[in-house]
Amino acid sequence: MTSELLGTLGSRRSTVDRCGQTWESQPKESEADAVCLPGVKFGVAPSVADWLRRKAEEMPEEDLAKEELLEALRKALDVRGDGPLRAAPLCDELKQLRDVSLRLAELQHEMLAQRDSLGAQREELARREAELKVQQLELEKQRWQASDDISGSHPIPSWLERNSDGTMNVAVVGNSGVGKSLLINKMRRIRPGVPDWAPTGVKETTLRPTAYSFPQLEKVRLWDLPGAGTPGFPKDSYIRDMGLRYFDSVLIVTAGRFTSIDEALRAELEACGVPYFMVRTKIDLDVWNNKEDNQIDEESTIESIRQELYRLHGVDHLYLVSSRDPDRYDMPALLADAFPGVRAHLEATSFLFTGGKGEFGDSWSMPVIWSSTVAGVQGQWQDALENLLYIVDGTDVHITRDDGQTAIIQLAERDDKVWLQDRWYIDLGSVGKARESSELRWTPRDLTDKPRVWRWCG
Repeated sequence: MTSELLGTLGSRRSTVDRCGQTWESQPKESEADAVCLPGVKFGVAPSVADWLRRKAEEMPEEDLAKEELLEALRKALDVRGDGPLRAAPLCDELKQLRDVSLRLAELQHEMLAQRDSLGAQREELARREAELKVQQLELEKQRWQASDDISGSHPIPSWLERNSDGTMNVAVVGNSGVGKSLLINKMRRIRPGVPDWAPTGVKETTLRPTAYSFPQLEKVRLWDLPGAGTPGFPKDSYIRDMGLRYFDSVLIVTAGRFTSIDEALRAELEACGVPYFMVRTKIDLDVWNNKEDNQIDEESTIESIRQELYRLHGVDHLYLVSSRDPDRYDMPALLADAFPGVRAHLEATSFLFTGGKGEFGDSWSMPVIWSSTVAGVQGQWQDALENLLYIVDGTDVHITRDDGQTAIIQLAERDDKVWLQDRWYIDLGSVGKARESSELRWTPRDLTDKPRVWRWCG
């Protein structure tokens, strides 16, 4: 029995040796990767950062709306000076100071009215006016003292205090997946590939407070803050831990309805006098879906969303924005309002409000030469089955494998379809479904091939 077994194993081994393959420790460049994408050669394309940077250099630089916004921000910074950050007063103290301030304003108004009618008593009025100025100075002093008193219970975080003199700081808060990072990029009107591009993705990419300055204006900073209510950032101490009292304003961002944490945060910010703005992102997806599914026009969809969020959350001043189309909807108004003093330095005819044909708007928006199908797939996608990252810009597609190897391919468009490697295709219906589910399904030409599924990453 043993000899028969050894004979069988020996025969089997000779067969394996005869049919075996030899593997190289350092294989040459080949198209072996064509198992998943036929004809694609990896390892010869630039990195995605270099590729995007080159594309950005090829795009026109003029952006009149951006220049007007930067100029308004510079003027607002000049007005506020180079003082240190100050916190909003504590809630009770804030109410008292407001009451005193209103009373002083009423007295000043009464005195001005009396001055015109009581010429004989002008000397007495002058004395009272001098006293009023002293009280106003004392009120301002109390405001500063109230701000100083907070430093004990609400100290300014070290990451915010660093190089903070004379800065303007706006916080962006919200749950993962609502589009905070992309919103920050588009508010600064920068293009993908620049060094200060905030990373985007379907997972929570913000693990610590991160500042992103405006181009050529380092003192104006948008802060991408981690979401509240997570184990690392409990909601009960979130305002203190994030130093929100020291921000010029806070953007509370959602892509759907506001959460109970959002509402609690809004209530505390309002009570403590910290300016805040409720922002609803991805409005373009709602408009598109409602038009395709229910034949409801854009205006009706927008009004319906406003009414729903007012009914559910009492939000009467809502900013509806689209990071894919930042020159539309309420993005210009948000830029003018979120940064203190900016609106006062902008004309009603500013390019920020009127847009402008041919000006740079959305980094991913396509010129009229591209179809709606091509325009709808611009951006960053992740292969659902294979660890491939796709960046689509026009019909160019940059692909990165998990080992860092890269390749570039082109989409082809014909017969109302967009083709990938001439083996998988999508149409306008596919794009519509992707807007709703964040999954883009490529249908194979040959049904023996598996469909390819891309997931939206930003």
